[in-house]
Amino acid sequence: MRLYWVSWLLSLSWCLLRFTEKFVSALATGFSTACYRDYPEASNSRSTLARLGGSAKLIEFHRRQIRPSGMLLVLFGLLCLLNIIVAWIDIRQGIIPDWLNLTIAGLGLSTALVIGGPWAGLEAAGEGAAIGVIFFLLRRLYFAFRKVQGLGLGDVKFLAAAGIWVGVAGLPILLLVATLTALICAGLMRLAGRRLTGQTSLSFGPFLAIGLLLTSGLQQHWLCCSAIN
Repeated sequence: MRLYWVSWLLSLSWCLLRFTEKFVSALATGFSTACYRDYPEASNSRSTLARLGGSAKLIEFHRRQIRPSGMLLVLFGLLCLLNIIVAWIDIRQGIIPDWLNLTIAGLGLSTALVIGGPWAGLEAAGEGAAIGVIFFLLRRLYFAFRKVQGLGLGDVKFLAAAGIWVGVAGLPILLLVATLTALICAGLMRLAGRRLTGQTSLSFGPFLAIGLLLTSGLQQHWLCCSAIN
């Protein structure tokens, strides 16, 4: 990825974060209003889950008061392992293999099925596909104007797979974490004496992996704590 794209994605993630915070909070408020008679003690926690970027399937999971199982911890542990592999390969080879993106996507679908059943899996797949299409079109649009690729195709596929995990609502937090850590890394490289420009290539996979793990971890941590309490 070009460094120019990092700053652009940082601005995009901030705008999306402001928008989705209001939208998903309104969604959670709707759930709270509809279900307050059955679960009055869980009203405030659903709204907080939404503000953390909780996807609709997680809010629905919380609404149904299904207790988390050890399977979710196993799936998240596998996600951590896959993201370590993504970071390692992208740093060494500058690519994110398709088989890794497909595995992450399949694992995300499995998690959605565990959480909410077939409909949640279908919803998660739709969100991931939509995110992938949007970033693919942005990539093509950038190339049409600048005649250079700003975002790697592997990064686009990774974002599509990550969208299955965190949903559209969690995407702004993922991008915000990824871009901030990438800019910090670029600043350290600059302090170390490396010359950087807006067109300097930077492996973005490790930073996307950090963003995915942190966002998904926050969502599932709040889900588990609120469900248990």
